[in-house]
Amino acid sequence: MKLKNISFISLALLSGVFATNCTDDIENFSNKIFMTESDPSTVLIKPTSVEESHEFTLSIPKPEGQDVTFTIAADASLVSAYENIYYTSGMEMLPADNYELSTTTGIIPAGSLNSDPIEIKFKGLDTIDDTKTYVLPVTVTSCSIDILASNKTQYYVIRKGALIDVVPDITKNAIYTDAWATPEKFKLNKLTAEALIYPTVFGDGHESGISTLMGTESGFLLRFGDAGVEPNILQIATKAGNFAVSRAVNLNTWTHVAVTYDSEAKEIYVYFNGVEIDHFTGVDAGTVDWSPEHSNDNDGKPRSFWVGHSYNDNRWFEGRISEVRVWDKVLTKDEINTENHFYVLEEPENEENLILYWKLCDNQTNDVKDYSQYGNNGVFQKEATWVEVSLPATNE
Repeated sequence: MKLKNISFISLALLSGVFATNCTDDIENFSNKIFMTESDPSTVLIKPTSVEESHEFTLSIPKPEGQDVTFTIAADASLVSAYENIYYTSGMEMLPADNYELSTTTGIIPAGSLNSDPIEIKFKGLDTIDDTKTYVLPVTVTSCSIDILASNKTQYYVIRKGALIDVVPDITKNAIYTDAWATPEKFKLNKLTAEALIYPTVFGDGHESGISTLMGTESGFLLRFGDAGVEPNILQIATKAGNFAVSRAVNLNTWTHVAVTYDSEAKEIYVYFNGVEIDHFTGVDAGTVDWSPEHSNDNDGKPRSFWVGHSYNDNRWFEGRISEVRVWDKVLTKDEINTENHFYVLEEPENEENLILYWKLCDNQTNDVKDYSQYGNNGVFQKEATWVEVSLPATNE
């Protein structure tokens, strides 16, 4: 027992010594400024992204009794340092015309540990040669206290990005508009409806085996499955009858779906990934009216336009979706097959016949921006779930 007590006392004394030494270390180590973020940050070059802003801060491990002042600068000589650190080669310094620092000086106020955020704006990204990879090193050039050499530089890597890198999974969710900005545009004698879809389940647990893509119940609706229709078969349900497509859509595969309708010609065309799948004639469905204000489909009001919902909540679309578009014209096969059409529209605000463009790969919130010139914004029915992807690709 005495030995155990002696050992316990010895450990306690040693612990006190260690604690004292640690306290002394904290009080006596040299206070050095450093970049708060140490990992390289990536900026993606995309056709739809002209500018992008990032922020960074500088920090110290313990507060000073007076302001800590510092200067920063972009330093082309550090591109080779980046290549050595990350075992790469062929990098170039980002041209000066393509970035702008909000300031080159800053302070960490007395008693504080962090500077105010400093903004760096990347601009003219649509003019950069996307066959190259660029680096922008931003480094601390001077400071009123010592600089931590190993963390004095923040690297930005600027490279070509996927056209789509994040999308929502709308399983048991849906998208609608609270109020059309231009309801008159949605009384359609000609239309093209498009979407890029990645279904993960068809029919299971869905009422009547129906998985809804988009449109209006009892009006003009794109949906998969129905009584007597296989759950992976696209059906266009109209006032003039229902038209089932002759080819199935695959699960866990990205497919661009485009459906056109011409009330004068009384015909529907269906395209999967730009390939004409079906041509239905004698479709006397009249004017398609997607203009009614939002309703829950069973409140006595005229049924409204949805993505991922029809009739009730038990006919959801199970999977991921992006690039939802509605045109008030019939797109030709050649137009549907223009380069990267499945994944992006450049300058959509200049497309007079594009009346709705929900990219669904941008802001990662519950609000859905309309990229057409008409401002028909949408909203998710429930909290949106976002999934990282890299498109174009046949499969993830």
